[in-house]
Order: sequence, then C-alpha cells, then structure tokens
Amino acid sequence: MYCSHNLRFTTATFLLAITQLYSAATLAAAETPLQIYEIAIKNDPTLSIANALFFTKKENKTLSRGGLYPELDLKTKIARNREDVDTTGVGTSGVEYFDSHSIQLELKQALYSKDKFSKIDIADAEYLVAESEYKMAHQDMIMRVATTYLEVLSAQDNLNFAKAERQVITEQLQIIEQQYK
Repeated sequence: MYCSHNLRFTTATFLLAITQLYSAATLAAAETPLQIYEIAIKNDPTLSIANALFFTKKENKTLSRGGLYPELDLKTKIARNREDVDTTGVGTSGVEYFDSHSIQLELKQALYSKDKFSKIDIADAEYLVAESEYKMAHQDMIMRVATTYLEVLSAQDNLNFAKAERQVITEQLQIIEQQYK
C-alpha cells in the first residue's frame, strides 16, 4: 500500500529536486506562484507516483465489475463427414460424404457470487484510498511550493535589505570621510 508519510520532503530536498528537475532558464522565467505551481504539477515525482497509483486503482475498480456481466460464448462447427455404408438388404453399400454444421450460443449469468462482490468492494476501497492519497500528495506539493516560494521571497527581501543597508553605510562613510578631509 502507498504510504503518505514517506512522501514528505524537507524544503532543502525540494529545492534540490527543483534544481535537478528544471533548468535555470525555466525557473528564472517562472515569476509568479501560479507559474511555479504549473511547473511543479508537471514535474513533481511525488505527485506523479500518486497520480499513477490513482489511475491504476481506478482501472482496477472498473475491471472488478467485469465479473458481474453475463458471459456469451458463440461456437460454430463445420465438418465434412465420411461414412462407410455397409448394408445388408435394402440400399446400396459404399462411401457417403456429407457436410454438417452446428452453431451453439451459450449465455451464462451468475445470480449471486460473493467472491465477485468482495472483489468489487476491495477495488472500491483501494480506489478511495488512492484518491485520498493523490489529493493529499497534491496538497503537500502545494504546501511545498508555497513554502519554498515564500522562502525565496524572504531571501530576496533580506538580500535587498542588505544591499540597501550597505548602500546607506557606504554613503554615510563617504559623508564622514568628506567631513574629515
């Protein structure tokens, strides 16, 4: 079974995965959270695994219902027959050839089959679990993207503040140097 607790990534792991998955040009071109989200939807390995599992269980759910449908068998037979006729009395002896044809149509439908209904119940439950895990992986991916995006914004703000602070200190230093000259 698919375990959701194994899907959690730390921010550092996610940043490393982004670095490996996307080129610098792709990330540089993505400026809005929506653009980053769209890139993550296409390339997030955790979400891809959950999506594949979800569609597998969805297909299993459909296939499990196949046992409830009637079975229809059509058989045909065409044969060329040879019969050695040996008569004593009336008729002539010899070899007779004749063709025979048969068609058989067979329809089977189980009225109740506990094992088939059990398989359907199991497939339905597995489908619901996979659907929940996919939704959880999707939400987890959104949280990772949002957290990383906000951390990048915070880092940019810190960098801009540090540059502005450096600029102010440089200007103050120049003013002080001019005063002492």
